[in-house]
Amino acid sequence: MKQLVSHIIGHKHVYGAIIIAMLLVVADYIMSNASYPLLDSSDSLAPYAYLLDPEDGPDDEIVCVNVAYDKELTTVRDEFGDSLGSVAITNRSTLLRFLDLASNSAYRYIFLDIRFEDDLETENDSALFARIKSMPRLVFSTHRGLEDDISDPALRAKSAYADYRHKRLSGFSRYEFIQDGQESVALRMYRELDGGEIHSCPLGYADKGRLCHNTLFISLPLSATDTYGPNGEILHPHLGSQLMVKYSPAELQQLLDNKIVLIGDFENDLHSTFIGDVPGPLLSYYAYLALHRGNHRVNYWLYVFLFAIYFGITLALFGRMPLKIKVKRPLLVLALSFVGWGLVLCSLKIALFLLLSLDFCATIPAAVFSLISFYKKINIRNLS
Repeated sequence: MKQLVSHIIGHKHVYGAIIIAMLLVVADYIMSNASYPLLDSSDSLAPYAYLLDPEDGPDDEIVCVNVAYDKELTTVRDEFGDSLGSVAITNRSTLLRFLDLASNSAYRYIFLDIRFEDDLETENDSALFARIKSMPRLVFSTHRGLEDDISDPALRAKSAYADYRHKRLSGFSRYEFIQDGQESVALRMYRELDGGEIHSCPLGYADKGRLCHNTLFISLPLSATDTYGPNGEILHPHLGSQLMVKYSPAELQQLLDNKIVLIGDFENDLHSTFIGDVPGPLLSYYAYLALHRGNHRVNYWLYVFLFAIYFGITLALFGRMPLKIKVKRPLLVLALSFVGWGLVLCSLKIALFLLLSLDFCATIPAAVFSLISFYKKINIRNLS
């Protein structure tokens, strides 16, 4: 009879361990897609990304166009049409001349990290907007709540979100590809260049039938903070005073051939990241690169590995006999147990990241294992 009871209890432990391991794996996937970085999400690994610098020099597949000083004044008016003063915006005449040249090149893609807000009008708007609408493989940035403020409603089809969420301590490190149900700049580039498209599905998110992540840790190269290249070249040349002056039209078109062209403010539009201040246009570009490399696709072997680890730990915890100890401060014991499991799982998290560039959430399993351990170690009757 004792053997039968032991056998039944043993099977319950196995089934319970399987269920808990599966729930932890599902919870890890759900947490990885949270809109805001929660718990110990991927950006907690940002300090270790220094050891995984993906490149030593500037990317030779992009051309950066700096419009930080290509400005013009335009009148700002209130809802009654009265002038409120002037504001500096990107010089649309210079931008139009550049896009006219670019349209005759074999550029790969153009990202305009420039907003075309309503009521900020210039005499070049009609020609500029017509040029933008006529160019394929081009996107310009907008932000949450500002999509209705675009000067020409017909331009909205060329716009996508470029919002960056982050934690206060580590700065930007995670990118959300579908933002408030709308396509991000990186996702638009991925769709138009690679034919991929992240969409929601019953299990979460998918890309061409493959389960994937919608929010992803973006590994940034140390060179993303550089102003000059290894040979002293300017990485973000100014549009009007350098590119349009240094190169002839034919040379400029040749420079853009088969390149991804990033146009934006590389001096003032800076975002805090784990490697330092990085220009906004580069953040969207490296987010696109993560999609291009398939980093967003779920690594099933990781989840098989995590399931095995969680199952083994849970089964081991279930199999331990209560120690029957009397505890005066049970909450302290629970906290210490959580810290202990947290250290173990965080060590595994860091090791997987450094060795295989893989990541998982350690907080939830640490909490579950500490609760199981607490229950098994403490004589519940002595807590009252």
